[in-house]
Amino acid sequence: MTVTMGIINKPILGKTELAKSRLQRVSKIISHHWDQVMLSNVIAGEGAGDIHLYASAKDFESYGNAVDALNADPEMQNFNTERNADPASVIVGPNIFRTIHGVADLEKKISLQRVYTMNRENVNEALKMMPDLTDIAKAQNVNVFVTMPIVAADNTKMGIIYQSDTLQTWGKATDHTIASKEFQAIVLKGSQLGTLTHSRLLQAM
Repeated sequence: MTVTMGIINKPILGKTELAKSRLQRVSKIISHHWDQVMLSNVIAGEGAGDIHLYASAKDFESYGNAVDALNADPEMQNFNTERNADPASVIVGPNIFRTIHGVADLEKKISLQRVYTMNRENVNEALKMMPDLTDIAKAQNVNVFVTMPIVAADNTKMGIIYQSDTLQTWGKATDHTIASKEFQAIVLKGSQLGTLTHSRLLQAM
């Protein structure tokens, strides 16, 4: 299991470059306390133009320790003072998620997030489809993992994330899966368990 903090940053008009530079700085500060940190720009879909920051720990105890250490970090405190004096983005979150299938691969720079509304009683049934889905994706050099919210604005969501090396390999994999009867059968069954509400394509910064 992996526990992840997710923060969405919505750059203020005219301050996008400042927001990006600050987020790159704060990512380095956060990386001193967390196991994994990823910073990505939403290049298509819901929230296009937003910048997502994700930081992961191995479990909830490690998550709590990382938050305490980050809040006590003088470099982080100075960063917050600077940001509060001259905001460059609107912050949404943090929200907390746990990984319930697979693991994120930070070597892959493109992530397709497909977010479903799903009743909790359907989650286990949905997870039974993941090994077949993972096998189909793996054949196209795509990594798959699944997250559920623990503390979030909307706790009814399940996220399936598909990770590719580049936009070109993502496009090639998408062409293949669209034509795959096996993949479409999984999508059809999944639609009976939950409703796809939104999706977004992200590129690592």
